[in-house]
Amino acid sequence: MTNLKSIIPLRMRVSLRRTYSHWAWPRSGHASPAPQHVKLGVLKRYGYLDGIWIESGTFLGDTTRFLARTASMVYTIEPSTSLAARADSRFSNRSNVKVLSGLSEDVLVSCIVYKTDHSALAPSHCPQEFGN
Repeated sequence: MTNLKSIIPLRMRVSLRRTYSHWAWPRSGHASPAPQHVKLGVLKRYGYLDGIWIESGTFLGDTTRFLARTASMVYTIEPSTSLAARADSRFSNRSNVKVLSGLSEDVLVSCIVYKTDHSALAPSHCPQEFGN
């Protein structure tokens, strides 16, 4: 028996999932996760689009791409090393996108350390915008 993942390209599987989610999400009482179009609508409506963003869970980078159009900087954290490498390649020409590989809780905790006066301090291995 052939595995469907081996014959259907990733982009097509994602597209099929999106199509289904557009149909199913409103009928399900708005349970999460919200479809991409809903997430982007919320970001447009309520987000500071020209600010600095930290995104947790890059996946294919669609939200990263959306944010990078207007944000001064986007840090995107991806736990899967293969997806992080893929995103790093996808955004290699964007100076305002930094892909960080690892679990969000590990990456954020290792980058934000609080001094006794409660001001944030970032260790040297973290991006400068994290306070280094």
